[in-house]
Amino acid sequence: MTNASEDRGYLLGDGVFDTLVAFNGKPVEGERHLARLIAQAAEIGITVDEAEIRNDWQEVLFGAADMVTCILRTTITRGRSGRGLWPSTASAPTRSVSATPWKPDLARNAVSLVTSSVRRNESAPTSRLKSLSYLDNILAAREATERGADDALLLNTKGAVACATIANVFALNGTRLATPPLSDGVLAGTMRALVMELAPTVGLTVEERTLSPAGFADADLRFVTNSVRFLRPVSSLDGRRWPPALPTVFVALRRAVATRVLEATGYRLVWD
Repeated sequence: MTNASEDRGYLLGDGVFDTLVAFNGKPVEGERHLARLIAQAAEIGITVDEAEIRNDWQEVLFGAADMVTCILRTTITRGRSGRGLWPSTASAPTRSVSATPWKPDLARNAVSLVTSSVRRNESAPTSRLKSLSYLDNILAAREATERGADDALLLNTKGAVACATIANVFALNGTRLATPPLSDGVLAGTMRALVMELAPTVGLTVEERTLSPAGFADADLRFVTNSVRFLRPVSSLDGRRWPPALPTVFVALRRAVATRVLEATGYRLVWD
């Protein structure tokens, strides 16, 4: 096993990671997650063997057979190298996969947000990577906790809405659904992609467009998405609160996601 003190992931945050949910031993949207992980590793110059990742997942899921529902975390680093920011030589990449229990409450609860003072640098390559360098998000999450919120809303350097610390964001107005484009400093979330795919099946028109903070706050409904918590409505933003009633079309969208999960894994998501 690689000594952590010699690994570039530990020393420099030189790597990428992925987090997904597995139900009944089957990863939810596993192909999307795998494709993104391999592509993002390649983007920073790390070659990953798809078959090895699949084998790692199966070994860990087999070992976690007592967990019907679990969160699967995959970490890829550049491995060991000599000193210097860009290594002249490096060892084989380091792979790590772990499983922890998933609880239904992670998906059921609405989320309260505050706008963070931390800004998302939309011009930085890392804004569109699930990299190990997550310190900006961590500091924004700390700020949210200190202000009594569940998560923080991040604006980019131009003042537009980008994302939450661990989620993509959507604004719903009638039957029009909007989410910020990747060029605004947004990670290409796998649940974001699934929502955009399924939205038209419930009568929604989807567009990627820049969202102002006021436009986001004044939407009929604001919600956040990620692979562990699925679709969660925003209950408050900077102290402004909204009633818990959910638009019918949002309920239908959640059910469409639940149907996809049920068909793929045999597990029934329940929000009501």
